[in-house]
Amino acid sequence: MKIGIIGLWHLGEVVSTCLAELGHKVIAYDPDPTVIEKFRRGEPVLAEPGLTVLMAKNRKAGKLFYEVFSPKSAKLHDAFFVTFDTPITKNDSPDTEVIERTVAELAKNAKRGLLIVIMSQLPVGTTNKLSQRIKQIRRKNDLRIAYVPENLHAAGADDHRGGSQDRRRGKKGFPEIARGEDRDESGLGRDGKARA
Repeated sequence: MKIGIIGLWHLGEVVSTCLAELGHKVIAYDPDPTVIEKFRRGEPVLAEPGLTVLMAKNRKAGKLFYEVFSPKSAKLHDAFFVTFDTPITKNDSPDTEVIERTVAELAKNAKRGLLIVIMSQLPVGTTNKLSQRIKQIRRKNDLRIAYVPENLHAAGADDHRGGSQDRRRGKKGFPEIARGEDRDESGLGRDGKARA
């Protein structure tokens, strides 16, 4: 699968590297050329144990690239992950403008069937609003949108087996989602009753 990532800060650097490690071809984008130059030199914006090693390994294998974002990039990918760290206003509320603008740019330029995965944290109702905006732009229902809010913790975010805390609880990490595994681990059956 050809995957684009837009927004290279903590979330974007981890998601892009882990998806490449899982075998996908990933192009990680940012609108800021200075950020892209840092990544091309192998310097993530926020240090994570082992991240630079995985970045170098996947760049060398031809699975991970860094480019300045252009809306036309949407045509190159099967899925596009929006991974901006959501800015906070002076009033302590989320500023979703960059995310909304990016999703609109992707919708205007995407090939049919693109999956837009929003991982940036958003207020309740924003994904529905973005879905409606995509339909207005496209005038057809040929793109997919998903919201998978990030939940990284520092110094362990690149542990693609799930953080040590998650392993103790028996939860699965990001790779199961990225490989397309669909598991119900709630202990409930489809009827909502506990399984034996």
